Amino acid sequence: MRYARRTTRASQILDSLSIELTGKLGSILSKQISIPVSPSTVTRIALKQQLPEIKQPRVLGVDDWAYPKGVSYGTVLIDMETSRPIDLLSSRESSDLKKWLAKYPDAEIVTRDRSGAYSSAINEVCPDAIQIADRFHLLMNLSDALDKYFKSVSKEIRKVITEKTDEILTLFANKYRCNEYSVKDLRSLKVATESKEIKVDQRLDTFKKVKELQSNGTSLKRISKILNISRNTVRSYFI
Repeated sequence: MRYARRTTRASQILDSLSIELTGKLGSILSKQISIPVSPSTVTRIALKQQLPEIKQPRVLGVDDWAYPKGVSYGTVLIDMETSRPIDLLSSRESSDLKKWLAKYPDAEIVTRDRSGAYSSAINEVCPDAIQIADRFHLLMNLSDALDKYFKSVSKEIRKVITEKTDEILTLFANKYRCNEYSVKDLRSLKVATESKEIKVDQRLDTFKKVKELQSNGTSLKRISKILNISRNTVRSYFI
């Protein structure tokens, strides 16, 4: 049997590496500082670390995290004032979050995604806590609202753009004596550009729908069927 013989200082350095880095990266760095250990050793050192005591957070963040990405998820609890994760739950089920909140029920503010399971758990155990959407979902809500608005006035916007573009093309043709080209000819260049922009808009809309379904725990295969797109496309959006 092999026994590790390290100085206290070397052990402290490896303790820090195991907490801050993955096993592979920790192993690479350990070799560079002349305390070589394998990735599995870095992982074992991390698992032996004593976890810090969880203190009641005033501002609590609740979000999901993936085991295999897009397959199964757990819940991560974060002290938003220090930006530090403080605990991990094995699932995204409301019951698991309720049990955790029962131990630490005095959060004044809770940030979360749009998950109904999280919302119901917080309402039941911490009814006085202020619930707000996290930054990502605030931006998603804003994006959805702007997208909905601009789609509602898209005809008016395109009409104004067309009128102004024709006016500019006419001035351009007169100024540079492009009389052999009609406004219709010049407009064809604009139409080609517009078609590319429409495709970009469609891809962005698809991306947002994929991310929304992913955040709700929908599988890659199911998303592919719902949106009628290939699994490879869905997989490329799982970032």
